[in-house]
Amino acid sequence: MNRFFSSFVFVMVFCCQKDSFQNKLSETILGNWNIERGGNFIFEKKSFSATLGCNNLFGEIRIIDEKINFYSIASTKIGCTEELRQLEEQFVLLLENSTLSFKIEENEAELYSSESELIFKLYR
Repeated sequence: MNRFFSSFVFVMVFCCQKDSFQNKLSETILGNWNIERGGNFIFEKKSFSATLGCNNLFGEIRIIDEKINFYSIASTKIGCTEELRQLEEQFVLLLENSTLSFKIEENEAELYSSESELIFKLYR
């Protein structure tokens, strides 16, 4: 009986913590996001990765409150169409050594430049 009760308590605590984590994840920029016009971002605690459809981009980030600093960005070097290559170059230039602010509502996020210009819309 004690073993059953202990197992039941363990399962209930684990499930509640998991639900709490999932609820908190929806309130944070961390995790997987789709970029509105194609591609995706994955934000981890100190790093990110992204793709716009050809190369994989990755680098370091620092998140403080609702601001993200991007630095040390690198990418794979797969041969892409000229249009996609230029898009990726602009993407890296936009992020490299910049600070973007973000706003999250449910499963959508918006990233803004330092001039408060909307840069990306993301969704889960």
